[in-house]
Amino acid sequence: MEAFILVKVGPEYKRETAKALLKVEGVKEVCELTGDIDVLLRVEAFDMEELSKIVFKVRELGGIQETDTRMVLSALRR
Repeated sequence: MEAFILVKVGPEYKRETAKALLKVEGVKEVCELTGDIDVLLRVEAFDMEELSKIVFKVRELGGIQETDTRMVLSALRR
C-alpha cells in the first residue's frame, strides 16, 4: 500500500531531520514544501500495521510536531 504523510515541524527541525526521515524504513521520498504543510512523505507499507510503525517512527524524530496520514486508494501514472 502507498500513503502520504503530511508533516508539520517545529523550530528544532533541521536539514538533518529530512535526511533522517528518508532513512525510516518505508519512506520513499521526502519533499520539503511551502505553505501550512512543511514536509510531505511518500511511503510504502505492506499493511496497516507496518504503516502505523512508520508513522510512529516519523513522530519520534526531533522537530516533528504533527502528522496527518493519507492512504492512496488509486493512482494514475505515466
